This record gives sequence, structure tokens and C-alpha cells, in this order.
Amino acid sequence: DETIGNGLILKAGSRKQLTGGKLGTGLKVKGPMRVGFVVEDGKITDRAVDVTFSTERGWKLDLPQQTQIGEHIRTLEGAYIDRLCVIRGPLVYSDFHIPASGGVHYNGSAFISDGSHPEYPFYREVCIEALANGVSNL
Repeated sequence: DETIGNGLILKAGSRKQLTGGKLGTGLKVKGPMRVGFVVEDGKITDRAVDVTFSTERGWKLDLPQQTQIGEHIRTLEGAYIDRLCVIRGPLVYSDFHIPASGGVHYNGSAFISDGSHPEYPFYREVCIEALANGVSNL
């Protein structure tokens, strides 16, 4: 098994491929992955969220319940994961709320945007460590 930067876990038999896009590099994965664990009443359960990822255009995994992904990410209602292993908000990343127009890339870097597409007039990476030290805020 291999854990990637945002906490998703590639299981045995998965294949991965880095791919470039307008906003940088993404990670396509085909095969079994562990997303995380279901959260109920604010507590992490032992119920794993295991799925088979696809590289098909338009594929996404909706997360209907709160899910703990790795040590630092907890998804909120409306979150999903896209085919490039981007965890899309709303979510909480190390105690910082990231809205639906943001998310966390496969490598663990967070971002927020104004949600417009395809021009991306407002898009920025968010350094969680800097936020934790009071350098900036969302």
C-alpha cells in the first residue's frame, strides 16, 4: 500500500500516472484505493471507505457522509474526490475550513478558488502551515 500526500491510500493492484493540466500536475489512479474512515457523531469509526478509482473523464466519488482522510482531512457534506485524486471541499484540513470551491491536491497542497471555470481568474495555493502560524487566512 502507498499513501499519497493528501492521505488517500493506493492499495495493491492500483496503477498511477502523473498528468499535466491547466492548474498543474494531477495523479490518475486506476484500481483499488482506501479513501479513509466514516465519521459518525464526530468520532472516527472503524468502517473503511474502500473504492475502485477510474481514470474516465467525469468520474468522481461523492462522499455522502463525513470521512476522515489520513491524519489531517475531514470531509463535510457535499465533498467529493475527482479522477485526479483531488479532494474537493467543503472540508476541514488541520482545523482550517476549506469551502466547496477549494480542495486538496494529491500531493497535500490545499487550494481555494472563486469556482469559475475555465478561465480561473482567482486561484491560489494555500499553505496550511502558514495559516497555522497566523501568516494568512482563508
